[in-house]
Amino acid sequence: MPKKLELFGRWLRISARKGTLPDQLIFEDNGLYRGKMDEPGTYTDLDVGTFQVGSGVVRMSTANDAVKPFRIRIEGSELILKDEAGNTIRYKRN
Repeated sequence: MPKKLELFGRWLRISARKGTLPDQLIFEDNGLYRGKMDEPGTYTDLDVGTFQVGSGVVRMSTANDAVKPFRIRIEGSELILKDEAGNTIRYKRN
């Protein structure tokens, strides 16, 4: 089960884009994250907000202030997120 400390840093999406998840995720040690799309001006649900990790889930506040849970795994240098719809997105530590 990943710990908050393991998330810190920049992650680049390596799987195909699904929905509005960002191309880059940056987790900071102050409990904040930032999401960025490669193409400027492209909308992402996960633009900037807070995150909490517990029991194999990361909960992230979204652009509309909702909190979305994602199942989370870290395998080597890969971060694997699974949303409530079952979509899996892979990121690689940068």
